[in-house]
Amino acid sequence: MTDNIEWKPTKSGSFTGYEPEIRLVGTDGSASKWKRVPWTNKGRTGVPYPAAFGGVLKEIYRLGYHQAMALAHWHAAELEKLGNQCGGTLEVRARPYDIIFNIKARKIGGEDD
Repeated sequence: MTDNIEWKPTKSGSFTGYEPEIRLVGTDGSASKWKRVPWTNKGRTGVPYPAAFGGVLKEIYRLGYHQAMALAHWHAAELEKLGNQCGGTLEVRARPYDIIFNIKARKIGGEDD
């Protein structure tokens, strides 16, 4: 007996998601390693997800480019508010990630009408 499952592809593709990062560049030109800006998608993060693929990004803890840059700049501003005791300059970036998705659906159970 062969089970013929009929899959109905509904959406597949790829796009770029981002993660905010920050580092300190010293007055001598030396730079620290890039570090992930701490944030959560639980509750309010301060930036909305983009309309395109926002649900996918939220599910995998990534952001759109402008959202990642906004959080990176906000974090830098918070650090500067505390005073720059190390000297140097804070740099921010949005680290890109390839996001690939394939969403399929199939009918389960019940009689065909």
